Amino acid sequence: MSEKKLFKTFVVDSRNFIDAIVHIITTLEQDPGNSELILQAYRNAHSLKSEAAFLREEEVVKIAHSMENIFEKYKKPGTFITKPDLGKIKFSLDRINEIIDYYTGTTIDSTGTAEQTEKEKDTDILSIPSFTAFEKALLREAKEREENFYRLTFEIDDNCPMKYAKAFLVISNLETLVNVIRTVPAFGDEDELLYKKMSIYFTASVHEKDIYSAVNIDQVTSIKIASLSYELMLKTSSFDFVRKLKKSSLHVDADKLDEIVNYIDEIKIDIHRLMKNMEKSEVQKSLLKYAERIKEYSMGLEEVVKDIEMVSLGDSFNFFNRYVRELGLKRGKRVSLDIAGSDIRVSRNAGEIISEILSHLIKNAVDHGIETENERIAAGKPPVGNIKIKAEQIDDTLRISVDDDGRGIDRNEIASKLTNGAVDLTKDENLLKVLVQSGTTTKENADSLSGRGIGLDIVAHKIKQLQGGELLLESTMNEGTRFTIVIPGGFTLTTFQLVRSGSLIIAVAVKNVYKIIDVTMEKYTTGSEGFLLLENVPVFTLDGKVFATDRKPSETKGVYLRYLGKEGIFLIDEILFEKSLSEQDLTLVIDDNQYLYKVLYGGTPAEYLFLNPALVADK
Repeated sequence: MSEKKLFKTFVVDSRNFIDAIVHIITTLEQDPGNSELILQAYRNAHSLKSEAAFLREEEVVKIAHSMENIFEKYKKPGTFITKPDLGKIKFSLDRINEIIDYYTGTTIDSTGTAEQTEKEKDTDILSIPSFTAFEKALLREAKEREENFYRLTFEIDDNCPMKYAKAFLVISNLETLVNVIRTVPAFGDEDELLYKKMSIYFTASVHEKDIYSAVNIDQVTSIKIASLSYELMLKTSSFDFVRKLKKSSLHVDADKLDEIVNYIDEIKIDIHRLMKNMEKSEVQKSLLKYAERIKEYSMGLEEVVKDIEMVSLGDSFNFFNRYVRELGLKRGKRVSLDIAGSDIRVSRNAGEIISEILSHLIKNAVDHGIETENERIAAGKPPVGNIKIKAEQIDDTLRISVDDDGRGIDRNEIASKLTNGAVDLTKDENLLKVLVQSGTTTKENADSLSGRGIGLDIVAHKIKQLQGGELLLESTMNEGTRFTIVIPGGFTLTTFQLVRSGSLIIAVAVKNVYKIIDVTMEKYTTGSEGFLLLENVPVFTLDGKVFATDRKPSETKGVYLRYLGKEGIFLIDEILFEKSLSEQDLTLVIDDNQYLYKVLYGGTPAEYLFLNPALVADK
């Protein structure tokens, strides 16, 4: 998976985490002592932080970490979150949304990624550099503020003994008045010769004479200020557009794939109904023949779409190399990573779930498992620690293990700090049960990487969402630790949002859910045909569209569905949780109810029913 695709996924995931937290804090304003909601918000903030750390988005990491600090204070039952802290959370979410807006508008910019532009060397200080996506976002903001855009070039006297320090002083003076976008050359290399001549690109609302005064210091011999055009810097390169057209690979939008699958589902359902109601006359035998052929075609189309939708595990695994290296540097450790089985293909949904789980396990291995170089040498180990990721397919089961050759888990320390010796921790399954409890940590102080005891809790929570999924643990003191995730039939997963409507538990495919809303504060309106509307969207229950009456519906929540180009809000009583199921073990039993089907999983009836989203598309 390319860096650009990772950023796009990060944007989507971040929006989901933020929406979940917004929904939770809205509920907390009415129920501030709900510790279960606090824990859910805590998990979402931690997941947001983990993804941001993976992509080196340090500002998002810091903000998410501050939200964790707030939620941590209120995890214990009987504590009530205060309005000032809810206000801080709202402010933090707004700030993260601002940052994500940069990505939404700039990460798919045709001028290339920041990683590419960092490799370019702007040797001529008067040539226009290739601005990164983030720098362009700053320029767009400055343009909206109606600031002027400049390039300032200056030279330092040949006899100046410390040109780097002098250039740094010039830029420091300038930053008190303006917003610096880029320096050429970039700071970092202390080669004195690089800083004899420099260009600084910046935006400002102050007068040019004030800018000149700020940089006109001793041993700066030449100063030139040029006004630049925003339009020239921000326009799309026609060369980049042509280069995009020449790519041979086909990129399919995930929403389009879902739309194709939706149409296939409707074809299959109508065929089933057609074949079920046919009687055995000659004409109907002919119709049956064609129905069988259409069924065969729809199944073939379904297989093609599934194949398109599959991704290689390597698309996610490849970026773990950088992740491990950077985590190691932050902890002062040297760590290598070995990967096996990355050619296995899974659905994109399964790939995203697996990637999130592994990021937590890898961080856990680097932070808690791998020792420092000196500790490893003293223990007779190689100075560089090693983590191995191994994926393998065994029959219809996917097994992925994360091994480290670190210190192993100190069961005695866990027993003394966390269980008071009340649990037999010689058994790996008992040790795992203790470690995955929320808040379990042996670290005295939490930081932006770890110490809150939430990482393994999230891993366990995610695996619980996988029908039949398991998390296994093996650990030997001074030899290392292995975590293994087991996903039966886990190559193609479908994720459902489970909700309650009256006494029924109903599964709604997440791919069809646009958002979940609290309808208690919403104002219903009436459409031209007399149907009830919310946000100008028709409202549905299991009986179909709701007619407007004097009585307001009793349901408190709404699932906003989008299906086959139609929209509708399905009213429910309670939001439960998400569950991911292997498609090969999933069977929908279509009976008389047009929109509600029985669910068989592995041949066993499930405790929930499936809602056909065609409910909102039917005329």
